[in-house]
Amino acid sequence: EPLLEAKTHTKKPPNAFFLYCKENRDSVKKQIRESPQGMFDARNEITRQLAKDWNALPQEEREKYFEKYRENIEEYEEGIREERRRNRLMFAMSSSESESELLPDQDQQNENHQTPAHNSFSNLPYEGQHPFHH
Repeated sequence: EPLLEAKTHTKKPPNAFFLYCKENRDSVKKQIRESPQGMFDARNEITRQLAKDWNALPQEEREKYFEKYRENIEEYEEGIREERRRNRLMFAMSSSESESELLPDQDQQNENHQTPAHNSFSNLPYEGQHPFHH
């Protein structure tokens, strides 16, 4: 169970365009809502305008968003590496704890336990095709 607690999903950071959108969405939203043709639900229009603005940005201005994205990716990858190290450590700790907690009669039972040579899908008909892909 400690291993399950250690598993967390680290969300991948947003790309450069999404960083730009996050920073500029409110101002674009305000512009659209204040325009004469402003719509009540202007989400599509806001995104469309953000994309136009992004495409019109000079490369030098875009670069700050790409730089921030690269920094975020480095942090993300380090977080993933740390998470994997932590999970391996937790797994190793939980494995050694469970082995040391076995009683002598449980050891004997484990040695005599035989696992079936097939799984629950082994008795399904197989006609040369994968059962889930037709």
